[in-house]
Amino acid sequence: MNPSTNAMALYLCSWLYDPLNPIPFLEETRETVSSAHETFARRAMTIDDSLHASYRERVAEQGVDQELLAWATRTASALDDNSLPRDPEHRTALSPHSYRGFHLTYGDLDEIYGAELPDGS
Repeated sequence: MNPSTNAMALYLCSWLYDPLNPIPFLEETRETVSSAHETFARRAMTIDDSLHASYRERVAEQGVDQELLAWATRTASALDDNSLPRDPEHRTALSPHSYRGFHLTYGDLDEIYGAELPDGS
């Protein structure tokens, strides 16, 4: 089986895999794939080639974890199809709070209140 580049990235970054919560949020998946691109980058190789080489090395050393590979393939496919659920409390998500007519994101609230949400008082 020759998984996609995103599936390889997710397989290599197996910390995102949680059997109790098999469908990660879109934002977390994107961040993990981006992190894999940085983590497994190699000098004089493209990102795709670096991921392919790291994946082949991991499989050669440890064998293929079929359950993890199936999850990574499903998640990568859902990422490509833009069908992963969005995290309602991600830093980029709009919060129920606004300031002077501008909706604030959870990231804005974190910066303004130092991770303490307003209690309405």
